[in-house]
Amino acid sequence: MDSEEERVFAGEDGRVSDWEEGESGGEGGWPPAWSLFEARAFPGGGGPAAALTHDADAHGFDLRALACQERWEFYDAVRVVNFVRAEVAAGRYPREEDFGAGAEEAWRDEAHLTPFLPDDELLFSLEELLGLGDECEGPGSAAEGVEGVEARTRRLAEENAGLAEQLELAREALGALVAGDEGEVGGSRPAGGSAAGSSEGERARHRREDIDRGYFESYSGFGIHREMLADNPRTCSYRTALEGSPDLLQGAAVLDVGCGTGVLSLFAARAGARKVYAVDGSVEIADVARENASRNGFEEVVDVIQGRMEGVTLPEKVDVIVSEWMGYCLLYESMLQSVIHARDRFLKPGGAVLPDVATMWVAGVAPEALGLNFWRDVHGLDMRAVSERIERGSRGKARVAPVSQRDIVTTSHRFLRLDLCTCTEADLSFTADFQLTCPSRHQSVACSGLALWFDTEFSARFCGQPVNLTTSPFAQETHWVQTMLFFNETVFLLGEGAKGGSGAAPVGAAIGSERRPAHGLRGTLQVTQGKEDHRALEVVLQFTPYSGEEVGPKGVVRYEI
Repeated sequence: MDSEEERVFAGEDGRVSDWEEGESGGEGGWPPAWSLFEARAFPGGGGPAAALTHDADAHGFDLRALACQERWEFYDAVRVVNFVRAEVAAGRYPREEDFGAGAEEAWRDEAHLTPFLPDDELLFSLEELLGLGDECEGPGSAAEGVEGVEARTRRLAEENAGLAEQLELAREALGALVAGDEGEVGGSRPAGGSAAGSSEGERARHRREDIDRGYFESYSGFGIHREMLADNPRTCSYRTALEGSPDLLQGAAVLDVGCGTGVLSLFAARAGARKVYAVDGSVEIADVARENASRNGFEEVVDVIQGRMEGVTLPEKVDVIVSEWMGYCLLYESMLQSVIHARDRFLKPGGAVLPDVATMWVAGVAPEALGLNFWRDVHGLDMRAVSERIERGSRGKARVAPVSQRDIVTTSHRFLRLDLCTCTEADLSFTADFQLTCPSRHQSVACSGLALWFDTEFSARFCGQPVNLTTSPFAQETHWVQTMLFFNETVFLLGEGAKGGSGAAPVGAAIGSERRPAHGLRGTLQVTQGKEDHRALEVVLQFTPYSGEEVGPKGVVRYEI
């Protein structure tokens, strides 16, 4: 393959193909060709033709016939392949009539010149497979001879070079747009509302794809997997729930969403599952999971599928879906959406989702949750000048870090409960009320923010040994630790009935101030998916200190997590 072809079809890491490493190269070292509609690979030099034949027979989508009927050129066919793959990944399944005369032509967008699937073997073979430019007599109907093949190869290389140039220009334009360059790109700007809207839509789509790519790549290293596997509350909870539920797992078909190294799939197999479909978006980690299954004697049980959950298909409905989808603050990374998608597509009626319940909790934290006490005495020296700067710098910020239970200064409040068997994506953006009181009646305490944590439950609804996996500061620490949301100003609290509450109040002192501590806090938490980064969270906190019927100044803080 020449350098121009590599520029067109190489992945983001610059490698022409993962298959060149030789471990999974299929017949004769050829990478496999993938069906347009399902996670099925066709190995060997004849793989692309076999994939097209399969799609025509199994899915009623005959790409050869369409290309002939519509008189497509090479770039048309490239667009169609990438468009179909993108639609299938989004849960939509195009039909032949979607590409006929009079149909909408969204597939003709220039964005679909960019390969949706890195190293897509179909794209390398399109012109020869479809007989583009020849008379439509069916595939392989005319013998080209050596000269014809060579001419076709040269023409394909020239067209690949042109496609590479267009792709480079598109990447440069995208880089400028993402960097916020609103000037002209390539010497021109789209004119008119619809063109501008299309450009904005393309920017959003490319940004989403880049974020997803970065997300999967972040899990391609082994350090993060070691951290998760070494998290005993996490890993042991899943093991107990799976291996302690033989009535649920024996003979079952199981789907593991985001399988990583495959530990949950192996737990399910060891518990007696008949078949486990293990799906992961990282190419390298999927290979590792496959090898782990083989080395543990479960290669016939565990079927590892590499791809985004939204883009794969399974040969059957499953009895159980298991996933370790939780992120910081429960919903960071937006992986729960993939679990909901899998549940709605592949779970049998009455099937189990593990874990099946998730809850979120909130409590007030002291400034010492920032680790400020360290600076009080450093080898006999007072270095509180540092702690004061840390405290000021944290105001209005979110921070993921462990919180000691001694730094919790209020009661805790559960503000969200999700039934993972029935919740929808709409439930993942919400506004919830909370109310916290101060238990201390002896002295005023400073509350500089809130700590958030979550529990996930493997309930008796499905599990023979119910388990509650908690990330509470009152339990053993997990790799999720807690998420802290710091106020812009510290609020002072004192237990109800204690001296110094709403009784004799200093003139002009606000409730919640150091001179007039409040009895508690009430407010709302609004949590939504990030606008710029769909795997991030945006949180709006509104809170008011109160004592009885009296209230102090209202606080409003916005955070990005």
